[in-house]
Amino acid sequence: MTHRMATHLQLLWSRRTDPSICPHPNLELETDHAGRYLSGKFYCLVCGAAISRKQASTATARRPK
Repeated sequence: MTHRMATHLQLLWSRRTDPSICPHPNLELETDHAGRYLSGKFYCLVCGAAISRKQASTATARRPK
């Protein structure tokens, strides 16, 4: 996901009538427009929040299997 796409998702999420806390169920690595990975930062596919690699590893460890 590009930074621009994440920013758009963040805007949409903030406009919700009930902007509840997102559990960040799906994460994707930051990429440029050519699909190359950039910084190792993850973005939530639901709300667009930037998630660090450490936060992403603990979030996936807590998910039920």
